[in-house]
Amino acid sequence: MPQQARAQATRQSIVEGAAKVFLDVGYARTTITQVAAVSGVTKGALYFHFDSKQALAREVIEENLSATTAIGMRVLAGGHPPLESLVRISVGVATELLEDPMTRAAVRLSMEDSDLQFREDVPYLQWITTCESLVQQSIDEGSVVGDVDAPALARFLVSAHTGVDTVSGIVADREDLLQRLEEMWHMILPGIVPAEQLDQHRGLPALFRQPEVGTQS
Repeated sequence: MPQQARAQATRQSIVEGAAKVFLDVGYARTTITQVAAVSGVTKGALYFHFDSKQALAREVIEENLSATTAIGMRVLAGGHPPLESLVRISVGVATELLEDPMTRAAVRLSMEDSDLQFREDVPYLQWITTCESLVQQSIDEGSVVGDVDAPALARFLVSAHTGVDTVSGIVADREDLLQRLEEMWHMILPGIVPAEQLDQHRGLPALFRQPEVGTQS
């Protein structure tokens, strides 16, 4: 393996090891020694790539940010109506969380100690911006009622999704996450969709029953 490729593989192993430890014990209790052991590298090799525990945590957050951004891009590239895209992004984020330990670690990090100062990096801000654009498009095309405040609804949708995830994680280890998010959207849609269009959109929450296609075209 060429030296550059080997270095990149080592770096990725360290990030994945850090994510596992952060997820298992949290930021405060994680040590560089633990991460090195789980990653299968020496502490010297780890410090060659990352100079601190905070740098490791930031990299985990950054990888999750990239993954969340990619979900939104895939959905937006699918050409779906904007209201459907809002639901599909919710499906995609939930599926990523269930399938990817890196994502779960990033969520734990972003919700832990405020001293981490990762607020500018957490994926919620980009997610809110994307949702706001889709809400406004939905208002413009008439699939969301015109008196809705697009920024407020975008913040609420991301906050509601995050709250459902948090409770599901505590109560059921996220085993019921997709079901609870489907219920959430069933309750949200009647409040934002014009009454005469509700039957047309009532089936959107069922996308949570087929998450493998939730972000596809």
